[in-house]
Amino acid sequence: MYETLKMEIKIGKYYVNKTWRFLLPCLKTFGEEFVEKYNKLFKLAAGIHDTLLDGSIYEGDSVLYVLFDKKYNEKGFKDFLVWLKYQSYYISDYLYGPDLDTRYHMIMFRLHESYDISYQNFLLGKYSCMYSSEQIENLFNPETKYTEIAVLKKECSAIPYFIDKINTEFNLRLTPKDYKEGELELPLKIEEEVFNSTKYSKVFFDSEDRSWLKTKSM
Repeated sequence: MYETLKMEIKIGKYYVNKTWRFLLPCLKTFGEEFVEKYNKLFKLAAGIHDTLLDGSIYEGDSVLYVLFDKKYNEKGFKDFLVWLKYQSYYISDYLYGPDLDTRYHMIMFRLHESYDISYQNFLLGKYSCMYSSEQIENLFNPETKYTEIAVLKKECSAIPYFIDKINTEFNLRLTPKDYKEGELELPLKIEEEVFNSTKYSKVFFDSEDRSWLKTKSM
């Protein structure tokens, strides 16, 4: 089971949050050439926003932020970036962090419009509404256990893990028998899914807290 983590990013490690687990697989829809180049690079983290871009024209779009270690396969990263800038789903890229010599490099991707609903449902914590069965089959590794597929399909096998998460998060003593209905994953935590999110005092993102996102109608 995944641990609840703050967005602490370190070289050589994957920061696995809900964006990484449930949304990052959408990049497979960019095609085989993209996947081949992308798989040769080291991805450090993924998120749904960077507060440094609050108020930008990108708010409200289905944007996925992916942080790369550009020193890992440095030539491959440079070639990828040159190629990427000619692709329709590329938005922008920038150095991440206060140092100009940083090895952190952020790339912003715009998801295909067919996944706008998936993106919005993800923000709302409606994980079981994100994808069709066909999309799940195309995007996710069938060997995953509790992790993604069981949550997206709302399978009973995910209930014990979900109850454990609730007990840990809220210091409760529930059992799987206490589960009645609803999603099998907690809502998004802002500090775990948004880069540079220290200014947010609210823990969970929900439909009432959209200070950094212009909502699209569902």
